[in-house]
This record gives sequence, C-alpha cells and structure tokens, in this order.
Amino acid sequence: MTDKTLVAIVLALSVVGCKRSSDAPPAPTTMPATTSPTTEPVSLPTSVVTIDGSPTAFPTCRIKLDDTTSAGSVTVVLYTDDAALVDDRTANTVLLSMPVSVDDVTELPSSSCHITGQSKDAENDTPNGLFLNGSTIQLVPIDVDVTFTGDAHVITATISGTFNRLALDAKERDVVVKGVLSARVDQ
Repeated sequence: MTDKTLVAIVLALSVVGCKRSSDAPPAPTTMPATTSPTTEPVSLPTSVVTIDGSPTAFPTCRIKLDDTTSAGSVTVVLYTDDAALVDDRTANTVLLSMPVSVDDVTELPSSSCHITGQSKDAENDTPNGLFLNGSTIQLVPIDVDVTFTGDAHVITATISGTFNRLALDAKERDVVVKGVLSARVDQ
C-alpha cells in the first residue's frame, strides 16, 4: 500500500466517522495558537513602597537563599543588583537579610518573616535596609513584617513596618514603610 492510498483511507474514515449532530456547536475553523516556551526573561514591574505616605520607586530586586541558619530555616537576602547604581548614581536600593522558616526556595512563596532591628540606643551600623538617593539615606528595619508570594522564579515581597531613617543631613527618626518589592530568584 502506498502512502497516498493510506492517506486517502484515513481521510475517508475520518469523514465517515465524524457525522455532526444538529445540536453540536460547529467545529472551529482554525486551530488555537500554541505558545512555545521562551527563554526570554520575564519583565518585572518597578517596585514601589510608600515611606510615610510618599511613594518611592525601587528597581527590580533579586532574592538569594543562604543556608547559614539551622535546619528548617534559611537566610533570605533581598537585594538590588549593583547594576542599578551604574545607570543611576541616585538610585534607591535594597539589602534585607532575614531568617525564614523554609527548607528550600519552593516553600518561599507561601512564607513570611518578622524583622526586629536594633534598638535606637544601639549604634545603627548595619548593611541591612532600604537605601535612598544613592545611599545618602538609609532606612534600617526596626519592626517589619515581610510576606512572600509568587513562584520559585519570581517573588513578590510585601513589606510593612517601622524603619529608622538615618541621614547625614537630618536627625534620625522612625518612618512607616509599606509596599511591594518584585524580585527574581537567583538559581
């Protein structure tokens, strides 16, 4: 049997076996478009937090997990890539290191943590915080809740709480920070 004969038989059988009933909706005339997997990185929105009610934009962040804590807990580091400062020396940046009770990155999207900072009487020399205007202002976490959502590749960190505002040109004071930081997970 030749290929042409086989194709003709298959087509004939499909026409005979596909009698349309009168109540069935007509079959679509085109096939739905299929999407092929892409290797293009997903574009994340600019992160925005409010500081004492004023919206402040941050570049997209990154998240890495550091296994330096005990079993059942990892240190999650939420940070801005240094490339953000290459393009804009006045960029706002993030560096928050926090213990989270998860075993691996797949559990992170349904987790949360609480950051308790140093007392205001202690010396506030910490790399942890939100940095504004190219690091001329540092917001040090004092009493902050962080909730993670997303998946194993892209995480949204919702932050809410009190930070201590440190600046060379102003008296330190507490500020209320609320917002969302979008981050890619380092693999």
